[in-house]
Amino acid sequence: MGIQLSLTAECTDKFRVVTQVSGHEYVMDEPVEAGGDDTGAVPGAMLMVALAGCKVMVARMYLDKHNLPVRNIEVKVTSDFDQKGSDFALTMDTDLVIDGDLTEDQLATLTRYVNTQCPVQKILEQANTLNTTVSLK
Repeated sequence: MGIQLSLTAECTDKFRVVTQVSGHEYVMDEPVEAGGDDTGAVPGAMLMVALAGCKVMVARMYLDKHNLPVRNIEVKVTSDFDQKGSDFALTMDTDLVIDGDLTEDQLATLTRYVNTQCPVQKILEQANTLNTTVSLK
């Protein structure tokens, strides 16, 4: 078995969900126009947060390992959640902007590395198994 993670999430108000994971708190909610109070990000945005964080961390690890000079790494993620009947198609585009002194070859190698080594990207690109149970307290 691989790396196992566990978290708890509780609906504390109409659509407001507070999630605890490894001592950190994340809040999700729906926007006002969808009936929520807009006190947190929508769940789909949390997928984008995970991808952005992973891409930046993988890039930083590569740059540090190869002693490549970088001052800052920024990432922009855009997504399109397209509903087709009862199915959803997801397209996410990421744009990493490196403030550093890299050659074109180093940048190309970094791009390939990030696209093949980001675990979140690998998870999102493959078929997965999701199991849900519902029980009474």
